[in-house]
Amino acid sequence: MVDETTDVAVKKELILYVRFLKNGKSSTHFLKMIELFDGKAATIKSAIVQTLEEIDVPLEKMCALGSDGASVMLGRKGGVAALLKAVCSNIDCKPLCCSQIGFSKLCSAAVPYLKMLKAIMEQLYRFYLYSAVRMAALHHIQRKDADYTEVRPLVTETLKPIQSFKERHGDNCASGKNVIEDLIKENFKVKSLTEEEFDKFERQVIYQYNQV
Repeated sequence: MVDETTDVAVKKELILYVRFLKNGKSSTHFLKMIELFDGKAATIKSAIVQTLEEIDVPLEKMCALGSDGASVMLGRKGGVAALLKAVCSNIDCKPLCCSQIGFSKLCSAAVPYLKMLKAIMEQLYRFYLYSAVRMAALHHIQRKDADYTEVRPLVTETLKPIQSFKERHGDNCASGKNVIEDLIKENFKVKSLTEEEFDKFERQVIYQYNQV
């Protein structure tokens, strides 16, 4: 597995990892950081071959090359992969998955649907990030023992009741009982709270809301 990098001193370098099988188990190790004269395919190929020769690994033992998928690496005619295949015909050259994900993100910027999805996900993230009460509700949803007959309607109709509560009580809902009564009026399934449960609700949710 190889990739190019340029350090703060503007030196062109090649990172080289090796993956091999030992006793039937796959193992990956950092091999060497190689300083390059330039980033051309022939230079990179020569550096790889020379490094393998230094550690006495025959080229015919190479079975694959993983890289970032750039043309200098996987170009059909003049890429590093093509040059290595000229001396080792059985080598399998493919781009690494982690690099492809990064390129996919860049390409997705031109797709309207994915741009909209990204905006929605960022909006959803901020919706919870900047509100302690919403974060507390999110933690409740994630509990394994949560009663989902209560949670589901709250999730599917979040914006409507929040707007309604803000209009009736203002941004600061001082009375938790009024909020619960409003939920019941909106036909949400909310079980009756015991005194202990309400105290816990008041400490963990209402108090946090009042701090926002």
